[in-house]
Amino acid sequence: MKAANFLNVLLAIAVVLLSALLYAEKRSHAESAEFVSHAEFAESAESASTAAAPTAQAAGEANVTIDSTGLAPGVTGFGGPVPVTVELTNGVVARVAPKLPNDETPVFFARLEAAGLWKAWDGLPAEVAATTRVDAVTSATYSSEAAIANVRAALASAGSGNAPTPEK
Repeated sequence: MKAANFLNVLLAIAVVLLSALLYAEKRSHAESAEFVSHAEFAESAESASTAAAPTAQAAGEANVTIDSTGLAPGVTGFGGPVPVTVELTNGVVARVAPKLPNDETPVFFARLEAAGLWKAWDGLPAEVAATTRVDAVTSATYSSEAAIANVRAALASAGSGNAPTPEK
């Protein structure tokens, strides 16, 4: 009986130590991130998206913008939900972008931008893009996996007929 109690105590100590280690690792990861305010990130993201946006729209093109908010319940990044917007032109992905504001650390989104995550679906038909394998970005894994899941959810809603109606 005493041996069982001893093993239970050892197991409890191991769980506490492992929890403390994981907490310390998560905290040091967050503290090591370079701080950029949400306003600064939003401004830089806006200027980047303006530069990358198509300059002209051909006559008769059907544009649809899908907001993934609520389409991927339970999917969170490092700081919380990571909604995105997916812009389709005639059923082809024209642009994927993070929806701001959100609770992610801006430096993680900067890593996604630098790694080209937001452009991974550009030019693909929505049906193909919805199943395209996109790798998570190292050192921003939670954020990128949540963003990828939100893009897939948005594209799946486009294929299911639940997407918004085209803009005129």
